[in-house]
Amino acid sequence: MSDMSSMDLNSRVKAGQKLEAIIRKKLQDLGVWVRNASEQEDKVDKIDGYIHVGGKNASVQIKQRQTGDDIIFEVFCDINDSMPNGRDFNGKADWYACRDRNGKLTLVPTANLKKVAREFLARHGRVIDRPIRFNGAQFRNTTDNHSGQPKLMAYFPTSDYGYKV
Repeated sequence: MSDMSSMDLNSRVKAGQKLEAIIRKKLQDLGVWVRNASEQEDKVDKIDGYIHVGGKNASVQIKQRQTGDDIIFEVFCDINDSMPNGRDFNGKADWYACRDRNGKLTLVPTANLKKVAREFLARHGRVIDRPIRFNGAQFRNTTDNHSGQPKLMAYFPTSDYGYKV
C-alpha cells in the first residue's frame, strides 16, 4: 500500500482499517487476546481496540507506516494553541501496536511517548525552526495536508521505545 497521506479521508480510513485487520490477526496468531473498540472509542478516544498485556486488559492504537518504521505522533495539530492538542498526544490508548515494513510487531507504551513529548516541549517549545532529535525521536513542525494548519509532529523509532512481540 502506498503512502496514505495524500489520500482523501474516506480512502485513508478504509486503507487504515485493512491494515488494522492484518495487525489484529497477527497479534491473535501470536496468542495475544484482541478485542475491537466501539465506534465511539475509535473516533473520540483514538482507541482501536484492547489487548491483554502485563496481566491486564489495555487500550491500544494500531499503526503501520508505509514509508518508515517509526510512530508518527501528532503533538500539536495547531501550534497556535498553548496546550498540546494533537490527536495522538490526547488519545487515550495505553499502547501502540506497530507493524514495521517487514511485518514484525512491536508494542510501545504510549506513556513513554507522551513523557518525551512533554520534556521536548519544556525544553524547545512548540515552534521550532528545524527538525530536532531529542531522546532518540525526531520532532519537526509541518503543515497538515488537509487542514493547512501548522502542527508539531514527533517520530518515535519503535526499536528504541517498544517491545518486540
